[in-house]
Amino acid sequence: MDSSSGVFSEAAFDAAIDRVWVRFRCELADQLDRMSHDHPVTVFALWTELFGPQPTVVFTHTLNSRLRLTVAHRDLYPYGPEDRQRVAMLTDRGWRSLRDQTCIVEFARRGVDAAAMAAQYALREVWGVPDPSYLVADQDDVLRTFITSDAAAREPKMR
Repeated sequence: MDSSSGVFSEAAFDAAIDRVWVRFRCELADQLDRMSHDHPVTVFALWTELFGPQPTVVFTHTLNSRLRLTVAHRDLYPYGPEDRQRVAMLTDRGWRSLRDQTCIVEFARRGVDAAAMAAQYALREVWGVPDPSYLVADQDDVLRTFITSDAAAREPKMR
């Protein structure tokens, strides 16, 4: 809603959602920058559809010090053809579909901003997560939200 006229503005709403996703990317990139080799981060949605997709991205460091994002095919959609369509959406963006029924994409260890953008694409475009307030990060059995009322809005650090 436009506060001055009381009229809903779709453009203003879309811009507000885009700003929230930018904050998500900043927070996620900061978490990934602090992530240690033996403490992976999992980002997942708090909601799920019965017999539907479960938005989940796992972030780990590989043995050659790369930052890896992993998505299980079964989390994209539990049965076809939707799962194949969603795998195709990821592979079109540079992810690799592996024989173990996962999709991965890797970045240089310091490529946390690019990794956060790849995660946003998977969560927002592939799974259709409406906004990051539905998401949490799990690291060492501690759940963290991304968007809180006291989170400071800021620009990405561009690492």
